Amino acid sequence: MTRRSPPLSVSRRCVLATAVGGATALAGCNAPFDTGNDGVRVDALAVENQDDTAHEVSLRITRADGSDAFEATTSVDGGHETVYHEPVEGVAAYTVHGVLRQNRIDEALGTYATDEMRCIRPVFRITTDGELKLTARKYDVC
Repeated sequence: MTRRSPPLSVSRRCVLATAVGGATALAGCNAPFDTGNDGVRVDALAVENQDDTAHEVSLRITRADGSDAFEATTSVDGGHETVYHEPVEGVAAYTVHGVLRQNRIDEALGTYATDEMRCIRPVFRITTDGELKLTARKYDVC
């Protein structure tokens, strides 16, 4: 006669303790982007002029505390683009600001990110009507 061991049984308390311990151990695994849900890396900042005439655009990127991380004013000829590569360093909750005459855009860049894609390239577009619009390209790696 073979002797059988009783089936292994793990209490719910042990399972919960293991799960909580595992979650705690993994708590820093998003380290490159671990600045909360709004933390992004800015790959570049671009201004595309789809209009036929040149336009001057004021650009800023601010940190969550409101301090300036980047500031520039650029004149973009009709049908051309200006790109600022890596305008800011590191990951943070950045807000981008663009002004074209009385047309002003202020947008938190975290709104363009996803869990997998936290690298953002904001693109200001001057439309054929001379209006300023903002879009963003997102990437999983900068």
